[in-house]
Formats: sequence, C-alpha cells, structure tokens
Amino acid sequence: LICNDEGRLAVMDLAIQNLVGSLPTEIGVFDGLDFLYLFRNGLTGTLPTELGNLGDVDFCYLNENNFTGTIPDELSGLLDADDLYLFGNSLV
Repeated sequence: LICNDEGRLAVMDLAIQNLVGSLPTEIGVFDGLDFLYLFRNGLTGTLPTELGNLGDVDFCYLNENNFTGTIPDELSGLLDADDLYLFGNSLV
C-alpha cells in the first residue's frame, strides 16, 4: 500500500497473496487510487458496482480470481484506465 503526497491511497498491490472471499463494496471509497493489483488470488462473488467510483485508476488488475456474474455497467467509469484486466474469471 502506497499513499500519495496528499496522504491518499494511490497504490494497492495485494496480488498473489492468497486472498479469499468477496471484494468489499468499500473498495469504492479509494477514488484517488491509481493502481489496483488484486490478480491471482482466490477472490469470489460478483464485482461490486462501487469499482466504478475508481475513475482515476490507471491500472486495474482483477484477473485470475474466481469472480462470477456479469460485469457491472458502472465499470464504464474505468474506461480511461490504461489497463483493465478481468480475464481468468467467470464473468459474462
């Protein structure tokens, strides 16, 4: 976890940490996040719509988990991201 000069969380790198369970809706409070790396864990459930609040994110790697369900329309808020990786899940 890395904060920027303003004290806001800028980097959340929890990739390959054997995390399990669902991604909490509170992820959306980190609206100043630039990098979200949660790939290659055991995260399950649906993607929270609150991910769409991360409009400043440049790199969002949620690949290779066990997410299911549909990709929320709210993720269109991440269209300016340089990379949005969702592969390796069971999303439609």
